[in-house]
Amino acid sequence: MIRRVMFSTLVGLSLLPFHSTATDDPVYIFCAPRDGSRWDWARDSNNERIPITGVWGYYYTQSGGRMKYYTILADQYTNANQYCRNGEVAQPAESRYSDWSIFRVRYPNGRLSFAPGRYTVTNERLGAPSAFRL
Repeated sequence: MIRRVMFSTLVGLSLLPFHSTATDDPVYIFCAPRDGSRWDWARDSNNERIPITGVWGYYYTQSGGRMKYYTILADQYTNANQYCRNGEVAQPAESRYSDWSIFRVRYPNGRLSFAPGRYTVTNERLGAPSAFRL
């Protein structure tokens, strides 16, 4: 079951839409350098992938691009990064075939911030993905 909720935020003078989707599909943590030159699943002491709970969303650019992110709480993000080596950041994925996505972190004061990492922007008009990083 997929639930959809539309969010908008005012940045400067432009309205930038956000779209959030909750699914029952498991999401796991992987670790990679910010440039995305390599990656590996975060694993526990039993060599199992580390799941994380949050909500998928999309950020739409004014030029027609779409970036997928996963919103989690700040303490979850801190914990996720403990599984990564020095110089790597935690990122979300459903499978090894997922596009690159980043976390959007919700802080106790309500502030939201995109975490660093590589992400894919898909151009809705062309259907062509591009990779970027924060």
